[in-house]
Amino acid sequence: RAIQCGKIHIDFIVNKHLRNTPTQQMNAKTGYLTVSTPEGTARDLLLYPTQSSGLNFIVTVLTELIEVIDPEKLLTVAKNTENIACIQRLGYLLEVITPLDEEPKKTCIQKLKSFILEKNPKPTPLAAHITYKHSPKHPGWNIYINTTIESDI
Repeated sequence: RAIQCGKIHIDFIVNKHLRNTPTQQMNAKTGYLTVSTPEGTARDLLLYPTQSSGLNFIVTVLTELIEVIDPEKLLTVAKNTENIACIQRLGYLLEVITPLDEEPKKTCIQKLKSFILEKNPKPTPLAAHITYKHSPKHPGWNIYINTTIESDI
């Protein structure tokens, strides 16, 4: 159930595949916290785009997150993900971002694109909740580009 803390409203998401999300330990004032790795976070943002505040916010986060994503670990996360459409969307959005260092982005895109080509998934819309009948299709990711993406960075 959702909770209210002052002006903050918190909705909780149930993830029945949580064991497939890689985690890491982080130091906190009270001890250690177990949190999702950058690779797991990137995937989860696309698994839950509405709860992640939408594609524009996701692109903003990915622009900064790409700096710490390990391409091999991202590929492993992709291979362990049942929802291939979120990996297609992630790959496309990685092409859209403009990070400070382009090298990690290029390596991640290369690995994900090889994975997608191997899987040969069905076409999917970039924004699942928007019609895509007359939208252009990105051939590399097999994504219908049915919305415009704008980063806040």
